[in-house]
Amino acid sequence: MKHLKLVILACLFLSGYTFMTSCKSGSNTDAIDLKLNFKAGDKYLYTTQIDQTIGIMQGLTMNQNMVMDMVYNCKSDNAGVKSIEATYNHILISMTSPMGEMKYDSKDPKQDVMGMNIMDSLIGKSFVMDIAPDGQIIKVSGLDAIVASFNMVNNPAAQQNIKNQLNDTAIRMMMQSSFDMYPGHKVKVGDTWNKKQQMTVSGINIGMENTYSLKSVENGKATLSVTSDLSLPKTEMGADSVKTQMELNGKQEGTIELDIATGQVISSKTISDIKGKMTMQNAPEDINIKSTISVSSKKQ
Repeated sequence: MKHLKLVILACLFLSGYTFMTSCKSGSNTDAIDLKLNFKAGDKYLYTTQIDQTIGIMQGLTMNQNMVMDMVYNCKSDNAGVKSIEATYNHILISMTSPMGEMKYDSKDPKQDVMGMNIMDSLIGKSFVMDIAPDGQIIKVSGLDAIVASFNMVNNPAAQQNIKNQLNDTAIRMMMQSSFDMYPGHKVKVGDTWNKKQQMTVSGINIGMENTYSLKSVENGKATLSVTSDLSLPKTEMGADSVKTQMELNGKQEGTIELDIATGQVISSKTISDIKGKMTMQNAPEDINIKSTISVSSKKQ
Protein backbone atom coordinates (compact mmCIF):
# COMPACT_ATOMS: atom_id res chain seq x y z
CA MET A 1 0.00 0.00 0.00
CA LYS A 2 2.95 2.32 0.62
CA HIS A 3 4.05 1.80 -2.99
CA LEU A 4 0.52 2.56 -4.25
CA LYS A 5 0.40 5.76 -2.18
CA LEU A 6 3.74 6.89 -3.60
CA VAL A 7 2.59 6.12 -7.15
CA ILE A 8 -0.68 8.03 -6.78
CA LEU A 9 1.22 10.96 -5.30
CA ALA A 10 3.72 10.80 -8.15
CA CYS A 11 0.87 10.80 -10.67
CA LEU A 12 -0.60 13.89 -9.07
CA PHE A 13 2.71 15.67 -9.31
CA LEU A 14 3.05 14.56 -12.89
CA SER A 15 -0.37 15.76 -13.85
CA GLY A 16 0.39 19.04 -12.15
CA TYR A 17 3.50 19.48 -14.24
CA THR A 18 1.83 18.86 -17.57
CA PHE A 19 0.30 22.27 -17.99
CA MET A 20 2.10 25.64 -17.94
CA THR A 21 0.76 28.12 -20.54
CA SER A 22 0.73 31.73 -21.83
CA CYS A 23 0.23 34.70 -24.09
CA LYS A 24 -0.33 36.83 -27.21
CA SER A 25 2.04 37.46 -30.09
CA GLY A 26 4.59 40.25 -30.01
CA SER A 27 8.20 41.24 -30.67
CA ASN A 28 11.06 41.41 -28.21
CA THR A 29 10.17 45.05 -27.45
CA ASP A 30 6.38 44.68 -27.12
CA ALA A 31 4.68 44.11 -23.79
CA ILE A 32 2.64 40.91 -23.82
CA ASP A 33 -0.21 39.73 -21.63
CA LEU A 34 0.70 36.31 -20.26
CA LYS A 35 -2.47 34.32 -19.69
CA LEU A 36 -4.18 31.03 -20.40
CA ASN A 37 -5.21 31.27 -24.06
CA PHE A 38 -6.69 27.95 -25.16
CA LYS A 39 -9.76 28.11 -27.40
CA ALA A 40 -12.88 25.99 -27.07
CA GLY A 41 -12.30 22.80 -29.04
CA ASP A 42 -8.51 22.83 -28.66
CA LYS A 43 -7.10 19.47 -27.57
CA TYR A 44 -3.49 18.73 -26.67
CA LEU A 45 -1.49 15.69 -25.62
CA TYR A 46 1.02 16.62 -22.92
CA THR A 47 3.86 14.25 -22.03
CA THR A 48 5.68 14.74 -18.74
CA GLN A 49 8.79 12.83 -17.75
CA ILE A 50 10.49 12.89 -14.34
CA ASP A 51 13.92 11.33 -13.89
CA GLN A 52 14.77 11.22 -10.21
CA THR A 53 17.65 9.99 -8.07
CA ILE A 54 17.08 9.63 -4.33
CA GLY A 55 20.12 9.15 -2.10
CA ILE A 56 19.39 8.01 1.45
CA MET A 57 20.45 5.63 4.23
CA GLN A 58 24.23 5.34 4.21
CA GLY A 59 24.79 5.77 0.52
CA LEU A 60 21.84 3.75 -0.76
CA THR A 61 20.35 5.11 -3.98
CA MET A 62 16.98 4.71 -5.66
CA ASN A 63 16.41 5.76 -9.27
CA GLN A 64 12.90 6.53 -10.51
CA ASN A 65 11.58 7.28 -13.96
CA MET A 66 7.98 8.41 -14.36
CA VAL A 67 6.18 9.27 -17.59
CA MET A 68 2.60 10.47 -17.91
CA ASP A 69 0.58 11.33 -21.00
CA MET A 70 -2.49 13.48 -20.38
CA VAL A 71 -4.97 14.88 -22.87
CA TYR A 72 -6.22 18.41 -22.18
CA ASN A 73 -9.46 19.28 -23.98
CA CYS A 74 -10.75 22.84 -23.75
CA LYS A 75 -14.51 22.26 -23.55
CA SER A 76 -15.62 25.87 -23.26
CA ASP A 77 -14.53 29.47 -22.80
CA ASN A 78 -16.84 31.51 -20.60
CA ALA A 79 -15.64 35.13 -20.46
CA GLY A 80 -12.04 33.95 -20.33
CA VAL A 81 -12.62 31.12 -17.85
CA LYS A 82 -11.53 27.90 -19.54
CA SER A 83 -13.21 24.59 -18.78
CA ILE A 84 -10.43 22.02 -19.32
CA GLU A 85 -11.12 18.29 -19.34
CA ALA A 86 -7.98 16.40 -18.23
CA THR A 87 -7.81 12.71 -19.20
CA TYR A 88 -5.21 10.17 -18.07
CA ASN A 89 -3.84 8.58 -21.25
CA HIS A 90 -0.71 6.63 -20.27
CA ILE A 91 1.36 6.05 -17.12
CA LEU A 92 4.83 4.49 -16.98
CA ILE A 93 6.77 4.11 -13.72
CA SER A 94 10.07 2.32 -13.19
CA MET A 95 12.15 2.12 -10.03
CA THR A 96 15.59 0.67 -9.33
CA SER A 97 16.91 0.24 -5.79
CA PRO A 98 19.15 -2.13 -3.79
CA MET A 99 16.01 -4.23 -3.27
CA GLY A 100 15.58 -4.77 -7.01
CA GLU A 101 13.70 -3.35 -9.97
CA MET A 102 10.03 -2.59 -10.52
CA LYS A 103 8.24 -1.40 -13.65
CA TYR A 104 4.62 -0.52 -14.32
CA ASP A 105 3.30 0.36 -17.78
CA SER A 106 -0.40 1.00 -18.32
CA LYS A 107 0.03 -0.17 -21.92
CA ASP A 108 0.91 -3.67 -20.70
CA PRO A 109 -2.30 -5.21 -19.28
CA LYS A 110 -0.62 -8.55 -18.46
CA GLN A 111 1.71 -7.28 -15.79
CA ASP A 112 0.91 -7.03 -12.09
CA VAL A 113 3.96 -5.64 -10.34
CA MET A 114 3.39 -5.45 -6.58
CA GLY A 115 -0.32 -4.96 -7.23
CA MET A 116 0.29 -1.72 -9.11
CA ASN A 117 -1.98 -2.63 -12.00
CA ILE A 118 -4.67 -1.00 -9.86
CA MET A 119 -3.37 2.17 -11.55
CA ASP A 120 -5.06 0.90 -14.72
CA SER A 121 -8.23 2.34 -13.19
CA LEU A 122 -6.94 5.85 -13.95
CA ILE A 123 -6.47 5.31 -17.70
CA GLY A 124 -9.23 6.91 -19.74
CA LYS A 125 -10.66 8.67 -16.69
CA SER A 126 -11.18 12.43 -16.72
CA PHE A 127 -11.74 15.34 -14.40
CA VAL A 128 -12.62 18.93 -15.30
CA MET A 129 -10.98 22.17 -14.17
CA ASP A 130 -12.41 25.67 -14.55
CA ILE A 131 -9.40 27.98 -14.84
CA ALA A 132 -9.34 31.78 -14.84
CA PRO A 133 -7.07 33.73 -17.24
CA ASP A 134 -4.59 34.40 -14.41
CA GLY A 135 -4.20 30.68 -13.74
CA GLN A 136 -6.44 30.46 -10.70
CA ILE A 137 -8.28 27.14 -10.56
CA ILE A 138 -11.85 28.04 -9.71
CA LYS A 139 -13.41 24.59 -9.63
CA VAL A 140 -12.52 20.90 -10.00
CA SER A 141 -15.17 18.27 -10.74
CA GLY A 142 -15.41 14.61 -11.71
CA LEU A 143 -13.05 13.18 -9.09
CA ASP A 144 -15.66 11.07 -7.26
CA ALA A 145 -16.14 8.88 -10.33
CA ILE A 146 -12.38 8.30 -10.57
CA VAL A 147 -12.16 7.27 -6.91
CA ALA A 148 -15.14 4.93 -7.30
CA SER A 149 -13.49 3.24 -10.29
CA PHE A 150 -10.77 1.81 -8.04
CA ASN A 151 -13.47 -0.45 -6.53
CA MET A 152 -11.65 -1.35 -3.30
CA VAL A 153 -14.71 -2.06 -1.17
CA ASN A 154 -12.86 -4.91 0.54
CA ASN A 155 -10.13 -2.54 1.69
CA PRO A 156 -11.81 0.58 3.08
CA ALA A 157 -8.54 1.98 4.44
CA ALA A 158 -6.95 1.83 0.99
CA GLN A 159 -10.09 3.30 -0.60
CA GLN A 160 -10.02 6.20 1.87
CA ASN A 161 -6.34 6.78 1.17
CA ILE A 162 -7.03 7.01 -2.56
CA LYS A 163 -9.91 9.38 -1.86
CA ASN A 164 -7.59 11.59 0.17
CA GLN A 165 -5.11 11.71 -2.72
CA LEU A 166 -7.74 12.38 -5.39
CA ASN A 167 -9.93 14.98 -3.74
CA ASP A 168 -10.85 18.46 -4.92
CA THR A 169 -8.38 20.22 -2.62
CA ALA A 170 -5.42 17.98 -3.48
CA ILE A 171 -5.96 18.27 -7.24
CA ARG A 172 -6.62 22.01 -7.01
CA MET A 173 -3.39 22.59 -5.07
CA MET A 174 -1.35 20.35 -7.35
CA MET A 175 -2.60 21.96 -10.55
CA GLN A 176 -2.40 25.45 -9.05
CA SER A 177 1.34 24.96 -8.58
CA SER A 178 1.66 24.63 -12.37
CA PHE A 179 -0.84 27.28 -13.48
CA ASP A 180 0.11 30.03 -11.04
CA MET A 181 2.89 31.51 -13.17
CA TYR A 182 1.20 34.51 -14.83
CA PRO A 183 2.31 38.02 -13.72
CA GLY A 184 -1.19 39.53 -13.79
CA HIS A 185 0.02 42.44 -15.93
CA LYS A 186 1.77 42.95 -19.25
CA VAL A 187 5.50 42.23 -19.33
CA LYS A 188 8.39 42.86 -21.72
CA VAL A 189 11.52 40.86 -22.40
CA GLY A 190 13.76 41.17 -19.35
CA ASP A 191 10.89 41.66 -16.89
CA THR A 192 10.69 39.38 -13.86
CA TRP A 193 7.89 38.56 -11.44
CA ASN A 194 7.55 36.49 -8.30
CA LYS A 195 5.01 33.90 -7.22
CA LYS A 196 4.67 32.21 -3.84
CA GLN A 197 2.87 28.91 -3.51
CA GLN A 198 1.97 26.67 -0.62
CA MET A 199 0.40 23.26 -0.95
CA THR A 200 -0.20 20.33 1.35
CA VAL A 201 -0.22 16.76 0.06
CA SER A 202 -0.61 13.80 2.43
CA GLY A 203 0.51 15.93 5.35
CA ILE A 204 3.63 17.20 3.56
CA ASN A 205 3.88 21.00 3.44
CA ILE A 206 5.63 22.19 0.30
CA GLY A 207 6.58 25.84 -0.03
CA MET A 208 7.70 27.30 -3.36
CA GLU A 209 9.02 30.80 -4.06
CA ASN A 210 9.28 31.18 -7.83
CA THR A 211 10.91 33.91 -9.89
CA TYR A 212 9.93 34.03 -13.58
CA SER A 213 11.60 36.05 -16.33
CA LEU A 214 10.55 36.63 -19.94
CA LYS A 215 13.76 35.87 -21.85
CA SER A 216 12.66 36.22 -25.49
CA VAL A 217 9.76 36.52 -27.92
CA GLU A 218 10.66 35.25 -31.39
CA ASN A 219 9.01 33.47 -34.32
CA GLY A 220 5.75 33.08 -32.48
CA LYS A 221 7.40 31.61 -29.40
CA ALA A 222 8.04 32.96 -25.92
CA THR A 223 10.78 31.64 -23.66
CA LEU A 224 10.62 31.96 -19.88
CA SER A 225 13.19 31.13 -17.25
CA VAL A 226 12.21 30.09 -13.73
CA THR A 227 14.18 29.74 -10.51
CA SER A 228 12.61 28.43 -7.32
CA ASP A 229 13.36 28.01 -3.63
CA LEU A 230 11.70 24.85 -2.30
CA SER A 231 11.09 24.09 1.36
CA LEU A 232 9.41 21.27 3.26
CA PRO A 233 9.20 22.27 6.95
CA LYS A 234 9.74 19.59 9.57
CA THR A 235 6.79 17.23 9.16
CA GLU A 236 5.82 13.95 10.81
CA MET A 237 4.23 11.20 8.74
CA GLY A 238 3.10 7.62 9.18
CA ALA A 239 1.65 5.61 12.05
CA ASP A 240 3.04 5.86 15.58
CA SER A 241 4.95 2.58 15.21
CA VAL A 242 6.77 3.74 12.07
CA LYS A 243 6.65 7.51 12.51
CA THR A 244 8.89 9.35 10.05
CA GLN A 245 10.03 12.95 10.26
CA MET A 246 11.20 14.87 7.20
CA GLU A 247 12.69 18.32 6.70
CA LEU A 248 13.90 19.35 3.24
CA ASN A 249 15.08 22.42 1.33
CA GLY A 250 16.18 22.87 -2.23
CA LYS A 251 16.52 24.82 -5.45
CA GLN A 252 14.99 24.48 -8.89
CA GLU A 253 15.69 26.19 -12.20
CA GLY A 254 14.57 25.74 -15.76
CA THR A 255 13.13 27.10 -18.99
CA ILE A 256 9.71 27.01 -20.62
CA GLU A 257 9.08 27.49 -24.36
CA LEU A 258 5.55 28.51 -25.32
CA ASP A 259 3.54 28.91 -28.50
CA ILE A 260 2.42 32.52 -28.19
CA ALA A 261 -0.81 32.26 -30.16
CA THR A 262 -2.27 29.36 -28.16
CA GLY A 263 -0.32 29.23 -24.91
CA GLN A 264 0.69 25.63 -25.66
CA VAL A 265 3.82 24.45 -23.87
CA ILE A 266 6.11 23.40 -26.71
CA SER A 267 8.73 22.18 -24.27
CA SER A 268 10.02 22.79 -20.78
CA LYS A 269 12.79 21.45 -18.59
CA THR A 270 13.47 22.05 -14.91
CA ILE A 271 16.20 20.64 -12.69
CA SER A 272 15.84 20.49 -8.92
CA ASP A 273 18.18 19.55 -6.08
CA ILE A 274 16.60 18.95 -2.66
CA LYS A 275 18.51 18.06 0.51
CA GLY A 276 17.57 17.47 4.12
CA LYS A 277 16.98 14.95 6.89
CA MET A 278 14.69 11.96 7.24
CA THR A 279 14.36 10.55 10.76
CA MET A 280 12.96 7.10 11.50
CA GLN A 281 12.95 5.64 15.04
CA ASN A 282 15.11 8.55 16.24
CA ALA A 283 17.79 7.72 13.65
CA PRO A 284 18.36 10.70 11.31
CA GLU A 285 19.61 10.11 7.78
CA ASP A 286 20.68 12.59 5.13
CA ILE A 287 18.50 12.58 2.03
CA ASN A 288 19.20 14.09 -1.38
CA ILE A 289 16.62 14.16 -4.19
CA LYS A 290 17.76 15.24 -7.65
CA SER A 291 15.11 15.54 -10.37
CA THR A 292 14.92 16.47 -14.02
CA ILE A 293 11.40 17.25 -15.24
CA SER A 294 10.67 17.55 -18.96
CA VAL A 295 7.39 18.46 -20.66
CA SER A 296 6.48 18.31 -24.34
CA SER A 297 3.15 18.52 -26.15
CA LYS A 298 1.41 18.29 -29.48
CA LYS A 299 -1.99 19.38 -30.73
CA GLN A 300 -4.41 16.57 -31.54
